[in-house]
Amino acid sequence: MQETKSLNWLKRLKEESWEAELLISAASIFVIFSSFALLNEMVNVLINYLPIKQYAFGLIISLFAYLALGVLGTFFAIHFALRTYWIGLVGLNSVFPDYSLEDSAYSEIYTKKMSEKLPKLINTIAALDEVCSVIFSAAFAFLIPSLNISIILTFFLWINNLSDNYLFSVTKPYLLPLSIVFIFVSSVFPTLANLKVFKKNERIQGLYYYSTVLLNKLLLGPFYRYVLQIWMIFASNFKRKKSIVVTIIMMVFIGFGFGVNQISYSHWDHFDNPHKYGDEGRLYPHHYKTNNATERFLLTPEIDSQVISKSTLELFVPLMKYETKQMDKACKLNEIDIHDMELAELQVEWKEQLDCYAHHVSVSIDNKTISADLIKIDHPVTDQFGLFAVINLATMENGPHHVKIIKNIPNEEDQITQIPFYFYPEKSG
Repeated sequence: MQETKSLNWLKRLKEESWEAELLISAASIFVIFSSFALLNEMVNVLINYLPIKQYAFGLIISLFAYLALGVLGTFFAIHFALRTYWIGLVGLNSVFPDYSLEDSAYSEIYTKKMSEKLPKLINTIAALDEVCSVIFSAAFAFLIPSLNISIILTFFLWINNLSDNYLFSVTKPYLLPLSIVFIFVSSVFPTLANLKVFKKNERIQGLYYYSTVLLNKLLLGPFYRYVLQIWMIFASNFKRKKSIVVTIIMMVFIGFGFGVNQISYSHWDHFDNPHKYGDEGRLYPHHYKTNNATERFLLTPEIDSQVISKSTLELFVPLMKYETKQMDKACKLNEIDIHDMELAELQVEWKEQLDCYAHHVSVSIDNKTISADLIKIDHPVTDQFGLFAVINLATMENGPHHVKIIKNIPNEEDQITQIPFYFYPEKSG
């Protein structure tokens, strides 16, 4: 009796859940699409804090985050569209349960042939309901592993950089063998274990079970049971519901494409090619203040414009958090605490800090080093910390020139930025 009551409750819940599903989908679509802006900021934070040699980790962390959000957004958007279509078909079915030969506006022969070709309305309703019913669980199963990988790598990098690369130096000898074991356990061994010749091999299947559980425990933590539960439900019903599983897989690939598309609106490609602004014979829009009115994060120094029409040139050189950390260490600067120091002491400390940063940044015009009076500043648009200078061009000839900025970061390669500009001052009078 209790089991019958439970089944009736589940059936009633399923029949009435579509309203809640639509509300959840609509709200989730808004939140997810808004969250891509947060991921763009996350990329900026990683660029700001990570040294170039750790950019590969930043690339992986952000990639998995974008793919996770891309899949989730795609699932909810498709669910909203399918469930809305399903509601329309249910309403249509309540008025016109099936194709009618007698009342058709077409000939009986044409109507019969077409009705035999097209799916039954009740079958389409049932198929759509099945797909919509499993989308939420599938989204969860793809979201958790992707986000968890990003979180684990972020935590590893945070601990490593707090310990001055101690964690990485200790684990470095084991990274390659661990990567090989991970690839084997996650990809190669499951493929072998699912070959027909091994499916009845008790020892192979036992190893497959234990390795899968262990790997998922490490990657997913307390969520591993629930993610595996969803995967097993899909996999164990694959032969009975192939169309649903294939549909979900197609949606995942669409989600991957959407996530990759959203990456293009961020600075993610900087991880792959941090020296992409190195072509001396090319103008890059991000080098000029006139093009950066809506920019939220500067990767390279900037000057006023491509064409300078006044006798001075304004230069801003952004300094990343990691870069200032390395400079502070090289100059043996103490941490400045504005609450425990007198103003006179603070001025001395701040002056030493400025001298240190200015010492590691050199400026030249047309390959002639100039003495630029650099001063610390927070950029008025991006709020990034950096150095600012006003360069006198009064004695410069009209025509094309270039300003070169070299950031000498301790323990890193020199970062060279060359910005071309045209100097045509306005004539007075």
